[in-house]
Amino acid sequence: MQQSGLPLLAWRDVPVDNSGLGDKGAQTEPDIRQLLIGRPQGLGDTDFAPPLHLARCLAETASGIEQGFIGLDSTLNSFRQTYWHSQLFTREMLSTWRSADGGDISQAASDQVRRIVSNHDFALDSDIQIEIDAILNRAKCDLDGGRP
Repeated sequence: MQQSGLPLLAWRDVPVDNSGLGDKGAQTEPDIRQLLIGRPQGLGDTDFAPPLHLARCLAETASGIEQGFIGLDSTLNSFRQTYWHSQLFTREMLSTWRSADGGDISQAASDQVRRIVSNHDFALDSDIQIEIDAILNRAKCDLDGGRP
């Protein structure tokens, strides 16, 4: 971890609810641990991403994962553009989510789409809108048996 220049705060065992696992699943259940890394004071997101990526690669190697997507240069190159936090899923245990009336994920996705669409301006360039209107009018005319 010293190679990354970031302080290792702790390794933590991630709590899991394995009560739904069958015999085969329980036999192959992975040990999931989380590495907690400190961010040096004053280090912004742009400067923090490369050493954080290096720390992840070092942690994976130390854990016996020698090859994986996180170690690829393309992961680091697209990290800032593709890293996001889901607004549909939380990082809670399923039982906690259900007891808090997490609801139906399909309904949550539909609600989010409605919110996005209602707040988005869908104005097209006037030339494109005229062309689309003409296509739509021709289609309506064809469906109505040639009546405009």
